[in-house]
Amino acid sequence: GKALEAYDRALWHADFDEAWVKLELTDEHRGALVDAAAPARLNAARCLLKLRGTAAEPDGALAAAKAHADYVISAVADDETRAAAWRAKALLLRARCHREAGRYAAADEDLAAAAAFGDDPAIRRERAALRRDRGETVAAERERMR
Repeated sequence: GKALEAYDRALWHADFDEAWVKLELTDEHRGALVDAAAPARLNAARCLLKLRGTAAEPDGALAAAKAHADYVISAVADDETRAAAWRAKALLLRARCHREAGRYAAADEDLAAAAAFGDDPAIRRERAALRRDRGETVAAERERMR
């Protein structure tokens, strides 16, 4: 809805600024841009995931949410000071995207990587959702084979 539009607008400005002055950005400024864009990207991903299954769901919402998480993960990959803050959250969101797409092994890998940054109740909830969804899929396959 409106929150997603606001995040998209903020990200348009951040992406434009980065593209416009990419050659002139110092590492410090690039880090500040990541600090500004990472929460907007993660919140946009959360909005896209909340819209799943509703009439307002945009086309490709799951892929777009995963793309936002992937961007944050790659943006902080070489920056240890920012890695812990944003990487765990992005890995958790990407795990949810994998789970909702039925890619349970990839979701499990991302959850294990996120858990390495600390024990978070959100990770435990996502693991429980992953077990539930995986179990439902196995049960449905067994039922179909009968």
